[in-house]
Amino acid sequence: MLMKDILINPQMIYYDKEDKPYTPYVKARVDIAYFCKQAGFEILDVNYKHSKFAPLRSLYKLISHIRAIKHLNKGDRVWFEHPEPLLYVFYILLLKIIKIKQCKIFFITMDLHYLLYKQDMRKEINLLNLSDFTVLHAENMKKLALEYGAKCKIECLHFFPYHTTDKMIEKEKLIEMKNIIAFAGSLSNSDFLYDFLRLEFENIKVRFYGFNANVDLTPYKDKSYMGKFEPNEVSSIQAGWGLVWNGTNIDNLEGMLGEYLKYNAPHKMSLYLVAGMPVITHKNCGLAHIVEEKNLGITVSSLKELDEKIASISIEEYKRIVDNARTYGNFIRQGGDFMQIVRRIKNNEG
Repeated sequence: MLMKDILINPQMIYYDKEDKPYTPYVKARVDIAYFCKQAGFEILDVNYKHSKFAPLRSLYKLISHIRAIKHLNKGDRVWFEHPEPLLYVFYILLLKIIKIKQCKIFFITMDLHYLLYKQDMRKEINLLNLSDFTVLHAENMKKLALEYGAKCKIECLHFFPYHTTDKMIEKEKLIEMKNIIAFAGSLSNSDFLYDFLRLEFENIKVRFYGFNANVDLTPYKDKSYMGKFEPNEVSSIQAGWGLVWNGTNIDNLEGMLGEYLKYNAPHKMSLYLVAGMPVITHKNCGLAHIVEEKNLGITVSSLKELDEKIASISIEEYKRIVDNARTYGNFIRQGGDFMQIVRRIKNNEG
């Protein structure tokens, strides 16, 4: 019997006020499933109902997962978008059952929750060590996992693959918007914005996209709210740069989300590059070295530097940065490093 690559694809079914079923849309997970299917994976949907009662909810999930893996065969490679939405003890149990069936376990890490929420990393490493192969985000994340005792084989994603059929922003239009920065995301979760909004810029303007959360931008002449956007309609973000920043501080990466930015691959960085836009991030961001090496944008030590830094970039230099960002954006549209890792594994090179 041929060995198969199988992606476990959880589908939690919620019900709206009219009792109509729906499944939340999570762009990063949907795109991973898309590229896995492109690579010839079998996509194994795990459907389970949402329950208001946590014990029942966890039990539903475990039962659904065990039913889904009944037909696994010896030697199959079972891929998870880690972490699965299971209680820790249930997750461990599920992985051990798969091991008993003599299948291999592969993790595509969406987040390291124990790192993100500053919990016991040993639990995270226990999970990783039940895998045969784990795809982590950035080199800093890999280094940290190894320091805590990870023994599985690890490669880095660097940038999340991003599927869209929407065209990139036209290069000529980007050049016209050289002095405009976009920040896309949930404004309510971006605590640094309180200080950022107080910065007064002479040379640049900032456009905000996403959930407004009642942030009042009317007092600021150089900042404006542009509304929500569909994740697949990347060209609806109109700016010359995309800002990747998080946490509580405009100078350093502080706070839970700021610290996490030192280790992870922010999905919005893929979004900007796929739109053809160069990126701006902190020098200590987990992907800063790639941004610098490949000249995909600029890195700064503080958001206070933005006005002067962008003004100092000539049109010719900006054009070169745009060309690099667009080339790399097309690479991400094709699956990026993730698809290269998958091909190596399928060719028995991983």
